[in-house]
Amino acid sequence: MNRSRLRYVLLMLVCLFLLRGTAVEASARFMLTRATVDVYVYTIECDRNSDDPTGYRFYDNDLLIGEAADLTAPSVIWSIAADDYELHNIAVTAYRRSENGNIVESWPTIVSFRQSGRASWSPPSPNMTEVPTHSSQIIDNSGAMWAIGSDFVILRNGAPAASGSGSKILWMNGVIYVLGLDDNWWQWTGLGWANLGSSRPTGASPDGTIVFPFGGQIVDDNGNVWTIGTSLTIQRNGTWAAAGIGSEILWTRGAIYAFGVDGNWWLWTGNGWVNTGPTQP
Repeated sequence: MNRSRLRYVLLMLVCLFLLRGTAVEASARFMLTRATVDVYVYTIECDRNSDDPTGYRFYDNDLLIGEAADLTAPSVIWSIAADDYELHNIAVTAYRRSENGNIVESWPTIVSFRQSGRASWSPPSPNMTEVPTHSSQIIDNSGAMWAIGSDFVILRNGAPAASGSGSKILWMNGVIYVLGLDDNWWQWTGLGWANLGSSRPTGASPDGTIVFPFGGQIVDDNGNVWTIGTSLTIQRNGTWAAAGIGSEILWTRGAIYAFGVDGNWWLWTGNGWVNTGPTQP
């Protein structure tokens, strides 16, 4: 055996000795839990190495994001918050310190995840969509899918949503409502359900709400959203409403009024505008 080959063999033996017992048993228990409206927390659980390494390190796309040292528990859990749509390759390594104080890491185990990616992301359902009247499912603003399962169980992404049950799901102005089996409407709060009573939710703005240019909106009883756009155009769900122009929109007694540039108030009839004079309704 020549000298260079002998040097290579000795180097391999040293590496094997230093890395002895540092293999990471990657988690088959890779769990996903919902944290907030727009942030996912991905939890990785790793079985503690039987040879008791000093700890574990976690890398996200080659960037060290944390470590768990001096393990005494039978497992280690690390949670990563992700609020983007990028691919995250989490590398988990076991590490220990050699006699000279250097850190020696095991070969990494890779766990990859991506938040509901853009390629598979579905846009929210149209406002006022109702299950089962209009569709078999609803997609909310976070991308969660709502449906009614067997025995009227309310499903969110295929799992029961906080023990909710009901015969209808209504998606209105960014909020999920359910008509419960008790004939009451319930609003999804993000963690559970709030009882709204027996009246169907309208989501309408409070009576007397006024909006001005460059900010604010009114929601009418039908869920239509009213705003003032550029050049004082009166917008209904983002579309110019029958050529209406004004500096104010008023919601009162279940009707929409616009204060026109001619100094008169105009009533929305559903198809156009009727002049009601200069006195505020």
